[in-house]
Amino acid sequence: MNICIFIDSPLDAPGGMVQSVLNQREVLQRAGHTVYIVCIGRPLVDEDNIYYARPYFALINNDVNFAFLIDNPMTRRSIMRFLKARNIDVIHVQSEMTTSQVGIEAAHTLNIPVVLTVHNYFWPATGPLQSAGGFLVELLILMFVRQRLRLSVFGNNRLERAIRGMTELACKRVDRVIAPSSHLKQKLQDAGVKTPIDILPNPYVAIECVAAPEVLTATDRLPHFVWIGRCAPEKRLLEFIKAVVAMRQHTKASFRVTVIGAGQDLVEAQQIIHRERLEDCVTFTGRLDNERVISLIDQASFVVLTSYHFDNQPVVISEAVSRYRGVLYCDERIQEGVKHAGLRADGPSVEELVSVMLRVVEDPSLACRYSLAARQEAQMFSGDTYARQFERIVARTKEKRVV
Repeated sequence: MNICIFIDSPLDAPGGMVQSVLNQREVLQRAGHTVYIVCIGRPLVDEDNIYYARPYFALINNDVNFAFLIDNPMTRRSIMRFLKARNIDVIHVQSEMTTSQVGIEAAHTLNIPVVLTVHNYFWPATGPLQSAGGFLVELLILMFVRQRLRLSVFGNNRLERAIRGMTELACKRVDRVIAPSSHLKQKLQDAGVKTPIDILPNPYVAIECVAAPEVLTATDRLPHFVWIGRCAPEKRLLEFIKAVVAMRQHTKASFRVTVIGAGQDLVEAQQIIHRERLEDCVTFTGRLDNERVISLIDQASFVVLTSYHFDNQPVVISEAVSRYRGVLYCDERIQEGVKHAGLRADGPSVEELVSVMLRVVEDPSLACRYSLAARQEAQMFSGDTYARQFERIVARTKEKRVV
């Protein structure tokens, strides 16, 4: 198939959404498909398979990824020429802002299937511009889709309701929706989405230069917790750091902690560790390339995920499970990849995180048992699994259109 992905983001932006798109592209190309991308941003490489739409607005850093295409007829015509020249079989939109709305309209014009993978439905909107941001999203949809945006029933402020309303509108304009997690599918249906929804976790792509994963077998190794993510409030790094501090008050056993990531909460986390004089067991690495991240996952006893009621299908889980490492987490809604390989805290509080981490420190064999379980669940995130299921989704979409 000739597949064209639309995304409202530069391809070098931080975050799981872009990484998921690049992983999907890789596994689909390995399966014999040709994958094109329409995105915004400056060209990273001279590649005929990528169309960089412009003009655009982008506000992107470790904490924010807000970008959209500025509507103009010339860009729309240019994108249509790009699609026609490549004989696209299916359009796969992976965001809901203006670039992807153009992709949906192009699919309708060309009479080809269009599917949507939802990534950021649970994204929280904080800060002083919640109302203004909500009105901006409504205005953008009015300009591009030419209809008023219906605010979602879910959300704590106007911006959250506008963003989720935009996702719900996009779901209603495509032929089929892909939800990377079962709890996202349920939430979209609760919001009134009637379009067929398939559950398909985002794939993990192994780096060629990295050795094959190995199951943990040594029970005498020092317990090592590896936390990975943006150092932002929704990822709850500070709660994890406070739990690490509390651990020292509950046990004299040794353990290691590595924090991978950057963002607004990183400085405060470092200050807490310095104040408590725990630099001997806690290491902050900042952002790392994929090869180094995988190396640290391989050194872990457990990979830690402390977000709560925020994540859709965390890339951290697919990375950890695919490297045969258990996941220590606290969000009861997450199911994919943690049925057997996940060690869940009873809740999101610091005390509950301490309790489950103490279990690992007091019984290092837990890491081995959950590592073996992770190997059994890793197939869920394999490239072959993703490619086969995506092919079936597109086939069902085409069958429905024919009928």
